[in-house]
Amino acid sequence: MALGELCGALEWFFKPSRPYASNRRSIEVGHAAQNILLQAAALGLAAVPVGSLDPSRAADTLALPPDQTVLYLIPVGHDP
Repeated sequence: MALGELCGALEWFFKPSRPYASNRRSIEVGHAAQNILLQAAALGLAAVPVGSLDPSRAADTLALPPDQTVLYLIPVGHDP
């Protein structure tokens, strides 16, 4: 099994000069997740997006830099 993570530097999205950036971030992360899921299916693999997680715990586990936040995890593997 492999684990893909979609991460981002959130402070860029929350600057006052970018009022729609937070919504845009969600849309773009969704597009990236969709492409990963479609590619996994095309390869005959099982994949599922996990968005219900503790972002700080996930970032610690993945040893991410302090400015990065986990938005999605996508485990990918063979269907049993």
